[in-house]
Amino acid sequence: MSVWVALWALWLLWSWRALGPSLSPDPKPNRRGLKTDGPYRWVRHPMYLGLLALGAGSALLDPGAAPALVGLAAALIGKVRIEERLLRQTYPEYDEYSKRSWGLVPFLW
Repeated sequence: MSVWVALWALWLLWSWRALGPSLSPDPKPNRRGLKTDGPYRWVRHPMYLGLLALGAGSALLDPGAAPALVGLAAALIGKVRIEERLLRQTYPEYDEYSKRSWGLVPFLW
């Protein structure tokens, strides 16, 4: 399990570094440009994916953490929907980008 945590922690760090100064808790896109490199080339919301993966690992270790994982997933999916709408409004190229990348979970969405 420690390998799982280490890999997803590295994924989160890579995602954070790729986003750079655009990182913000506010779902409103900034005018720094659309990120499509690093982990963003495959997943449009890689930081959320990393958080969910770490949460899933926690739930596997302690099933009592499962309700927290469900709550986290619901909150992040809600935020993804808001961000996707705002990104489409802000960046005309977002539709094309969304066709070649997964939204949150590779091979599923």
